[in-house]
Amino acid sequence: MNHKLLTHKDFKTSEWSGGKTTELYIYPESSNFKELNFEFRLSTATVEVDKSTFTKLPSVSRTLIVLDGEMKLEHKNQHTKIIRKFRFDNFEGDWETKSYGTCVDFNIMTTDGRKSKGAPFPLEKWDEITLQSCLEAEASFLYVYKGTIELTIREEIQTLSSNSLLILAQCDKLEIKALEKSEVLLIEIFKS
Repeated sequence: MNHKLLTHKDFKTSEWSGGKTTELYIYPESSNFKELNFEFRLSTATVEVDKSTFTKLPSVSRTLIVLDGEMKLEHKNQHTKIIRKFRFDNFEGDWETKSYGTCVDFNIMTTDGRKSKGAPFPLEKWDEITLQSCLEAEASFLYVYKGTIELTIREEIQTLSSNSLLILAQCDKLEIKALEKSEVLLIEIFKS
């Protein structure tokens, strides 16, 4: 299998003013988030305070998906949105953004005009679904937030468990069977 599986041992966790953030993947892999020299970055975060102000990230487009809990995002002079589990908001990193509420979220950050999309799939035990990663995508990922799944790609079977990220090598049909109640995300990054 030409895909690359990353697990909690590969991730970098750090503190931020409102909780913890875990960098799941950054591209190019030699780039540094603080230097904002990446093309795209995937991370999760816990928001443990009722109100926080987002750090401004010039030239970065963001998609934020709530995995657990609920949050209200207030973008000054732009829009306000309440995001519940498996809902999302798209916004620019240089907007003045405040959040209200505690949650666990999934962040997709892109630069150079790239766009992203994240599709969540809650699965009951033994549910089976087939997904197609997109031909037009620059990069595609499958993230297992909770549970355990059996994944078949081109007749190769792999088991993925909670907090693992699979970097998909190319456009593929993904056959997923939940071995227990599970929550997964298919993430795709597109060049403009």
